[in-house]
Amino acid sequence: MRKYRTQSFTAIFGLAFGIACFVLGLSWIQYETSFDGFFPDSGNIYRIYSTEKQSGKANSHVPGILQQTMHDRIPGTENSVGLIQGIDNYNAEGTEHIQLHTVFSDSSFFRVFPQTVLTGQSVKPLQSLHDIVITEKTAMRLFGDVEKSIGQPVKSSNLFFLPPYTVYCRGERPSGKQ
Repeated sequence: MRKYRTQSFTAIFGLAFGIACFVLGLSWIQYETSFDGFFPDSGNIYRIYSTEKQSGKANSHVPGILQQTMHDRIPGTENSVGLIQGIDNYNAEGTEHIQLHTVFSDSSFFRVFPQTVLTGQSVKPLQSLHDIVITEKTAMRLFGDVEKSIGQPVKSSNLFFLPPYTVYCRGERPSGKQ
């Protein structure tokens, strides 16, 4: 090693760099294949992307008509759900606004992504356009008491022109990687 210092240094550095890249690649692959793996039938859940013609970029927002088209043209499609994610400020009567990460969806959300309902009606949630399901943590932040949250109105600051949402039930995600 002393006689060929440059060659030895290059070989050791190359080996260390290769092992570091392998470990990072392996952890990335493990993360990508385990994401939301705690849902039942997670191996059969797929996310659909569209591609913009002009730029060629992948876009997570796809037309709503795609859900019906998938059911018509792909025989193995059991359920589909459209999701719109966002961040907005919400408040309940007598509380100040709090920022929440929200997912707007329809009632098929719970067929694809089952949740544990802790309080409220667990049969056919989100049947009304103005129903909302909140977590225990959000119920505490908005109402101060979990049991008082069911049936209470929750108002969005950005969607002020819409009637308030009504808390339908309080649930939590299954335990696992989120």
